[in-house]
Amino acid sequence: MILLQADIIWDKASLLAFKLRRKGITVPHTDVLIAECAILEGCVLLHADRHFDIIAQHTALTVESYLNIVRQ
Repeated sequence: MILLQADIIWDKASLLAFKLRRKGITVPHTDVLIAECAILEGCVLLHADRHFDIIAQHTALTVESYLNIVRQ
């Protein structure tokens, strides 16, 4: 059962990466995978990585950015 869930996550993450790329948006695959896990679980993703803000603009990803705090 766990393998099936992992397969679903990988499939959805690859589809998300494909959709973003078709819009001209390229982000690291690790960020896409993390974002897809957060979307599937309905979590708010706390981050200090600009790529997650980009992903959130084009998906159902909910984020809380700490970029400004980290830059100080």
